[in-house]
Amino acid sequence: MALLTGKASEISPEAILQAKAYPIAQLLNVTRKGNISCPFHEDKTPSFQIKKNNKFTCFSCGEYGDVIDLYQKLHGKSFVEAVQSLSTTY
Repeated sequence: MALLTGKASEISPEAILQAKAYPIAQLLNVTRKGNISCPFHEDKTPSFQIKKNNKFTCFSCGEYGDVIDLYQKLHGKSFVEAVQSLSTTY
């Protein structure tokens, strides 16, 4: 079982790996091609793309990262909170 407490140094590597395995597409409304309008800026043409390695990038505003980064940015959460949420729901 993953150790989940309030400090990043106390989160187990297993919990981080489990959180990183959470599919980005489940956090957003994604088209079949994997492109969507970027949730971080006004986007007329979908420029946000989910990569096969479960990372994302926006070709317009330059945002990029993994599912933990995305969760943090979408919900205003810390790294620890994001890992806790993602690793316990997936």
